[in-house]
Amino acid sequence: MRRMTWSSAHIEEKVETNAEYRKTQPHKIREFSSYDGVSPGRIHISVDYRNECLHIFLDSAMDLAGKRSQDPYAICYLMGNDKRCYFQIENNQTNNETDVFKQDLNPTFQHQFKFRMSLMDINQMSLVVAIWDKDSKSADDYMAGFRLSLKDVQY
Repeated sequence: MRRMTWSSAHIEEKVETNAEYRKTQPHKIREFSSYDGVSPGRIHISVDYRNECLHIFLDSAMDLAGKRSQDPYAICYLMGNDKRCYFQIENNQTNNETDVFKQDLNPTFQHQFKFRMSLMDINQMSLVVAIWDKDSKSADDYMAGFRLSLKDVQY
């Protein structure tokens, strides 16, 4: 097994707390079939690899399934085959989520995420983008998202 290398100044390995909590609450996990033929929404994103860095531009989401009162935000990270999560570091802080969009099922995120890693390391990862509803009095609720293996993505 090859050990991945990157600078801890750019990437942080940590637990994604929303996903960890969701695993303990099976009734919160929505399978695709639970949408009853209604789309969970669309996510507009671009992915590029240049200068030893994976660039993710999260443009927007449209027609998110949910109530108008929901306040979506998105998180973006890489997940290894061992389920470890890797987040970008920017200005000495972990930067893994967008702003919260109050009562908006069509948020325009316009947010850039960067993962400074070798292409060999990137190819062993999956890209995870998840949209959550920000709750002030309880745990945030999952709204939509995806996980994409980067193994066969052509940049």
